[in-house]
Amino acid sequence: METLPATGLLARLGATIPVVAAPMAGGPSTPALVAAVGRAGGLGFLAGGYLTPEALAERIEETRAEGVPFGVNLFVPNPVPIDPESYRAYAAELGQVAGEPREDDDAWGEKLELLLASPVPVVSFTFGIPAAETVARLRGAGTVVVQSVTSVEEARQAEQAGVDGLVVQGVLAGGHSATTTPEVPLVDVPLALLVAQVREAVDLPVWAAGGVATHAQVRRLLAAGAEAVSVGTVLLRTPEAGTSAPYREALADPDREDTLLTRAFSGRPARALANAFTRRFTSVAPSGYPAIHHLTAPLRRASAEAGDPEAVNLWAGAGYRLATDEPAQVVAARLAGAPEPFVVSAVAFVRDGAVLTVRKEGTSRFMLVGGKLEPGESPADAAVRETREEVGVEIAEPELLGDLLAEAANEPGHLVRSSTFLADLPEGAEPVAAGEIAEVRWVPLAAAAAGEYDDLAPLLEHRVLPLLLARLEAEEPAQGEDR
Repeated sequence: METLPATGLLARLGATIPVVAAPMAGGPSTPALVAAVGRAGGLGFLAGGYLTPEALAERIEETRAEGVPFGVNLFVPNPVPIDPESYRAYAAELGQVAGEPREDDDAWGEKLELLLASPVPVVSFTFGIPAAETVARLRGAGTVVVQSVTSVEEARQAEQAGVDGLVVQGVLAGGHSATTTPEVPLVDVPLALLVAQVREAVDLPVWAAGGVATHAQVRRLLAAGAEAVSVGTVLLRTPEAGTSAPYREALADPDREDTLLTRAFSGRPARALANAFTRRFTSVAPSGYPAIHHLTAPLRRASAEAGDPEAVNLWAGAGYRLATDEPAQVVAARLAGAPEPFVVSAVAFVRDGAVLTVRKEGTSRFMLVGGKLEPGESPADAAVRETREEVGVEIAEPELLGDLLAEAANEPGHLVRSSTFLADLPEGAEPVAAGEIAEVRWVPLAAAAAGEYDDLAPLLEHRVLPLLLARLEAEEPAQGEDR
């Protein structure tokens, strides 16, 4: 399967695959998620919504340090007023004491000035279309401007505002609809058709969003005229996402019902998994943003802290059942058609019945030394190079054990094709952590194979270690030889 390349605007931004990580406000979008998708060759967005300007600035700097192309999304002020009577009535339904409705613009001015003072590669807008002057100022600062739209009319308005590209969002997208007219019912147009309609109406690059979770969908949308796809829900369970524990569990729950559009949490239409809150309040929730968002915030926060998903806004698109807990790099690469993950070689140092494991910066899991094959590089050469760079040990002649993970490559949920090598440490040598490695550790093979180390990467624990153990048990080590 051939990997799809990035083209047009996305390629100019530095991406190599046509995959964009959508901004997901409220926690899921993290610098780690943006960086992981960037390392896969895609482009990730930080969600500026609901953050203070100071918190957004911190996340921008953290992401900038990763050295990957990225963008920032802002909510354009487009309030949906709510009358006091409806507000009080809904508060009573929720069991809340109704004060004055809280209306704000999500610190729009301060965040915009932040992005002008410290430009990022690309800024996207949702909920409303900014003034042409705002677009021009950002472009003048060297920033590409992208607008989320849900209809041909919105696309035309965005083109008139002078944006560089569009995110065309279909009705099956998880979370808030980007519609600029939230009081008007959303029209259920198939995403590929909506992309084709927008491409015919305006002369701007299009990124398609809404329920995308498979490589086949990506191909269909590119054939319909999209330059790339923007995905969110399919990334929610990845370890890099800031998704809460009850949210993750709900996404993986086979008994969960399908998704639905609801105003119950925020007063704007948004797609979520059904739970007790949506079943009870969707039919009575009024329009009113951001007042309803602020009204329900304490209930949502308390539910999440209690580990109860029944009052949490479980934003999810139509493809939520295909979300996995694989690394974001693997998910993004699979969407683009990559036949294998980024770690394609590994080295196992075994000595006195223990195997050497390493932990990378920013992670809590240990694994064998491993890395990506460079063009024209053999697995053996990659093993030598990665081991030298990562743990400061030189390998003379690694012994090829073979494709220990080949069988796992055919299991559902895994994309693994790897070669593993067994090597002796040079006499008297000890590994020295280098590069991105934070910690090295010797782990008893028997204990690791028995599952006593829960911080080992699952495939390492379930596949490589038992095979190494069996191999060592079958051999009679020479006297005094390190294994």
